[in-house]
Order: sequence, then C-alpha cells, then structure tokens
Amino acid sequence: MKLARLILIVVAIGVTACGPDFQVIIESDTEWIASYNGINIEGEGNKTIDIPDDQSICVKCEKTTKSGFVELKLMDLSSDLFSSDVQIQSNRTTEEFGQAVVCTDVDATLN
Repeated sequence: MKLARLILIVVAIGVTACGPDFQVIIESDTEWIASYNGINIEGEGNKTIDIPDDQSICVKCEKTTKSGFVELKLMDLSSDLFSSDVQIQSNRTTEEFGQAVVCTDVDATLN
C-alpha cells in the first residue's frame, strides 16, 4: 500500500512538472480573435490557452463586435504541487472592437 502511494505521488509530481508555465484565460460574452507567436485563434465565450514553457510572449485578444467584453487573465502555473495558481496580470475591454493584452514578461512590449 505504501508503494502504491509513493508511485502515485511521483506520477503526480511528474505530470505537474511537465505542464505549461502559464495559462491565459479568456472570459468573454462575445466573439473574439486571439493571437500570440503568429498563431490566431477565433472563438467566442470562454477559453483557456496553455503557454509553452520558457516562452516570453504577449497574447492579444480583439473583440470582433461592438458590444460585449473580453477579459484576459494570465495565470502563473509554475508554483509547486501544493500551492494554487497565481494570477499575475489581467486586462479587460468593453470598447467597440476593443482589445486586451497580457504578457508573460511584464516588461515586454507589443510590436
């Protein structure tokens, strides 16, 4: 029984260590286009984007409508197994065809 618990803990730590360092959570009540690293994602409503390890990027999300909102939340997942994820940035827009931006490197700028 102790061996089974030990194996379960080792597998859980291994799975956690292999995951992304960051996630961007898109919350919206409208249609949008998100882009990062040359990748475009069209959608509506809520979506979560995993950011690959060790990448410094910015995620931009533009509303494709006049009404509604888009909010981006950048989550740091690199904490240890026993602590919760940390929101390190957020950005929200309600402007017509507005955009929200979050960056994994807080000092990064969009070109």
